Amino acid sequence: MVRGERHVTPGADWASGYTELQCPDGHFLRGYSVRGGAVSAALCVRASHGGTTATSGRTVWFDRSDNRGALPKGGDFAHGHHKGQCADDEYAAGIAYTGRIGSSRTPDALYCRTLD
Repeated sequence: MVRGERHVTPGADWASGYTELQCPDGHFLRGYSVRGGAVSAALCVRASHGGTTATSGRTVWFDRSDNRGALPKGGDFAHGHHKGQCADDEYAAGIAYTGRIGSSRTPDALYCRTLD
């Protein structure tokens, strides 16, 4: 369970100004928990696919609209809500949110890394 930014590599701020719950290297983001409606923790699991996982990635923002690529799989899995999705050759390694005034601390971005 990750509740803070201890696994974010110094100088690798992938969601500047946001709280980043990032899984340690070699782990995947399996889910996240909320308290009320606010993000409270990330659930990470060790990669067991036999290979290694990447150590750099990209940020997928979905705070203002969907960001799921040109041909997203999975359908509309949250009708009426913004969705972010990593590409088919990527995995989610983190989730970011903001606690700014007026924000509900809901997810705003995913940190996606390439599968090896």
